[in-house]
Amino acid sequence: MKRRLRKKLRLKEFQEMGFHLSYRFAQGVSAEVRDRHMAEFIDFIEGHQLTCGGGGDEAVSYFIAHVPRGSVSESQRAAVEAWLAGRKEVVSLKVGPLVDAWHG
Repeated sequence: MKRRLRKKLRLKEFQEMGFHLSYRFAQGVSAEVRDRHMAEFIDFIEGHQLTCGGGGDEAVSYFIAHVPRGSVSESQRAAVEAWLAGRKEVVSLKVGPLVDAWHG
């Protein structure tokens, strides 16, 4: 396959990696605390050149990707995991491994 096509299809050296994560809010967490958490989470990931797709109310599920085009690094994934693990309102945290963001 030619380089140009590999780039267009995000294959081989142009592969982009991301990861899935999911968690629940602790029982009894108010809507105001959830809203504040979400705003702080978005600020945190944007500060690490990341973005997320997904959502939820009491149970949250996201796919985290790099912005602009590129791959999430293992250190970025670990930073997100550590940030969420340190939040008292978050329970049942599951952070997946890096996977192909386009061809799963």
